[in-house]
Amino acid sequence: MSSNSSILRDSKCFAPFLSKKLTFVRGLDPLGLSNTSDATFSMLLPGLNNVTGRIRYYSFYCWLLGQYEALEIKKEQRFFIRKAEYLVALIAQTFEKDITGIPGSNYAFKRYGEETATFNLEEGVGSNSGTTDGTYWKYSWGAFGQYYLGSLRDIGLISEKSESIALYSDLRVSPQDLSTAFHQNLSEEDVQSFIECILKGSVSRK
Repeated sequence: MSSNSSILRDSKCFAPFLSKKLTFVRGLDPLGLSNTSDATFSMLLPGLNNVTGRIRYYSFYCWLLGQYEALEIKKEQRFFIRKAEYLVALIAQTFEKDITGIPGSNYAFKRYGEETATFNLEEGVGSNSGTTDGTYWKYSWGAFGQYYLGSLRDIGLISEKSESIALYSDLRVSPQDLSTAFHQNLSEEDVQSFIECILKGSVSRK
């Protein structure tokens, strides 16, 4: 090693070098440039953010939580929501026109391409394996928990019933209005089939 120069390798200096390492870490915002747009977004649309742009999901989740509350026998709510999201992603594959912005659509596309008459929702959400790796969505509470939960809670559409079991339900009258508006676009037969598939844990290709 030469005493007249520094040796820099893999962002590590092996000789006196009066500077910090050169490693670039993505996602950092040292100048606060990204915070400006985020703060402006929050000021104009309190409770919303730039990853919850699908406004229809606000009514969908209010409707889904209402359907869960109406069940006589309630299983773990987390998997109820995950199976509902995965089921929506599978249903989206039946349309000829590409539909974007559906959580889990990449996973559902692969599964729908397989020659199978029945799709196992339990397997798709990882309720039996105990892990979400390799499922439609890695985050434990699905897209609901990762993206929409905070926004729905911040604008007062849902609240936590119990922190110990992390149940969420409608809080104000406005979510009921959203739920009703969403429900009006569905037939009772479709609603019954949708919920039955979630509870059964599977859905046929037909």
